[in-house]
Amino acid sequence: PIKQNLVPSPLPSRLHSHLDCRYFEILGQLFNLFVNISVEDTANCGAIVTDVQSNFKRLTGVVVDLVGQQRRSGDCYWKRRSVLETVVNAVEIISLSATICLLCNDLAKPPQNKRSKKKMDASTKCVLNDLASVIKNELNTIDSCLENWTLPDEFDLSDRLALLNLSANGQNSVIENIVNSHTTAVKELRTLLKAKLKMLSG
Repeated sequence: PIKQNLVPSPLPSRLHSHLDCRYFEILGQLFNLFVNISVEDTANCGAIVTDVQSNFKRLTGVVVDLVGQQRRSGDCYWKRRSVLETVVNAVEIISLSATICLLCNDLAKPPQNKRSKKKMDASTKCVLNDLASVIKNELNTIDSCLENWTLPDEFDLSDRLALLNLSANGQNSVIENIVNSHTTAVKELRTLLKAKLKMLSG
């Protein structure tokens, strides 16, 4: 039977991961930026981008630290879920941020027609370029972190399988499934990050 202390009570909450990833801070600031650009009030836009950058640094710091701890952990297979959850949340925030950045760019562009050749305000363009640069930098940091996030090919799961009343003879196939699942998840996350980088660079 599974020992009672192996089942946390209450069950782990996804709320902690959401709070660690600073959803409200980053997306709230980007929404403020969008509103300011929509009403052509760019006085505070530079400060907003600076705050976004600070929160992104904290976000990527959390991801890099968690992945590093997980890689060094002696129990890396079983702690992977919570780490992957945080990474997925971080990638989601970056994806949403990239989309909002593009929306801000579209909003700031003056309407184009044959008669009008008006260009985007220089200060607004500078702010949006800074924002795109911030997102790209943090995106690349997380991508590099994911590139190095591998699981060991050999690991002893016999104790865990015994607790589940399963034969240790099948642990190789279990490990293979876990490694394949991890590899696929990381590959898909990196593909998504590269797509967002391409969007911002286009």
